[in-house]
Amino acid sequence: MKKADIERLLFYYLCGNETAKEMSQGNNITYEEFDRITYILIELKFYNLLMEFWDEFYNQFQEDIDKSAEDFSDSFEREISRCEKWLYQFCKEAPTQELQGILKEIFDIS
Repeated sequence: MKKADIERLLFYYLCGNETAKEMSQGNNITYEEFDRITYILIELKFYNLLMEFWDEFYNQFQEDIDKSAEDFSDSFEREISRCEKWLYQFCKEAPTQELQGILKEIFDIS
């Protein structure tokens, strides 16, 4: 089993139904969903799964990624707030309270 496969299993174990649905939609996800899942995978340090995820969607969102990089310096504080909300929502959607607590520790959320 490849590391990415192990990371995928762990990711699906940790995430709620909404995120799992987004991840399994394939080419039907939005850029916002792509960006959110990318950020969560980075925070979980699931780099092998991240690379597969990017390989699958980079071409679809290349223009959005380039524009986001240009806009990032103009909206740094807003971007931080948005990313914190993603992590909080990911924790909140975890299937059990125990997993929610573990994720909050991993993400350093109180």
